[in-house]
Amino acid sequence: MPKTLRPPLAALATGLVALLAPLHGAAQEARNEMGLHWSPGPLASDDRRSRGIAYDRDFGNGWTLGGTLGYGRVERLSEGDGLYGVLRIRKRFAPLPSWPSTSPQVGLEYGGTTDIWNTSEIVGGFVGLHFAASPLLGFTADAWFGRLRYEAGSLVGPTETTRRESLQNIRLGIVFRY
Repeated sequence: MPKTLRPPLAALATGLVALLAPLHGAAQEARNEMGLHWSPGPLASDDRRSRGIAYDRDFGNGWTLGGTLGYGRVERLSEGDGLYGVLRIRKRFAPLPSWPSTSPQVGLEYGGTTDIWNTSEIVGGFVGLHFAASPLLGFTADAWFGRLRYEAGSLVGPTETTRRESLQNIRLGIVFRY
């Protein structure tokens, strides 16, 4: 038998393509965005730094829902760098009349990191600007403000320490829309 699809499999493949075609059009209409975010330590209130890969899904009128997975100094300064995750809702406004390639944006974020004994929870918001270099490429600069709650535990017994801190930093990014 030749190495071609059998008629029932060919019909099934054609049917799947026909069903998925409207979803592809809807995805193009909604616009996805991937980004690389970077918060340098010298631009933070306490030398906390982070790097992350972000994904945002535009649901219309500038509203997006997304998240970031990254690596950075998100717990105590003495702990070093670690992995973290953040969920985000963002509103990107229409371009400014005087600068048509610049759009203001605001958002809220919630996330944290954990290992076996220690956890930290991050809650914050940001205000910033999106600079469109082209319809598919842009740059962001955000001022991020939030709170960190850090708990250190032990193998036996309750939580040993709980700390709450205010955090501020500048986050820079490059974003690709598709």
